[in-house]
Amino acid sequence: MSRYNVRVRTFQKSYIRIGPALLGVLQLERSESFTEEGDPLDTLSYVIESRSKASDYVEVEIEFIARSRSHETLPDKMVRGEYGVAKRFQARPLFPRPARLLRLGVVRLERIMDSMREHGGYASLREEDIEWYTPPGNVYVLEGEAEVQEDVAYLVLETEHGSRWLRTLTSLVLKPPSLQHDRQA
Repeated sequence: MSRYNVRVRTFQKSYIRIGPALLGVLQLERSESFTEEGDPLDTLSYVIESRSKASDYVEVEIEFIARSRSHETLPDKMVRGEYGVAKRFQARPLFPRPARLLRLGVVRLERIMDSMREHGGYASLREEDIEWYTPPGNVYVLEGEAEVQEDVAYLVLETEHGSRWLRTLTSLVLKPPSLQHDRQA
């Protein structure tokens, strides 16, 4: 008989203001862990079905302790997330699973234009060109949905799983700027 640890995290969708941005985020509602025996796929289906009725996003992680022969072909660890269908954000995916937002960076259009003038039409940014804001509480990002002031060209989402740049001006034809770290500091 297979024995495995199950970790379940449920999230609620909300919108928060961070600096000059209104950002679609997931807020951690509940986290629980338990040990099970039997078929892990049955547990996975049951947990997702039962939790998704009250939550906007459910993440289930299963890690094997011992396996039966019938489950030898499954990976050591399985992670699966499900949306409540009607509650889904309508935006591009940023991460395969919720990532805790550590800080939000803002790059203003004025700074991009100054950089382009300085570098012959190419934008080159340094760390000090990004305005950093700390989100309130524990918030997670999954999909890129944001509303910003009109002078914001890029948002930088720095998370526990890496960073993502979001271009906010669709009429601005630029590649994401390369971040130049100031080596003299």
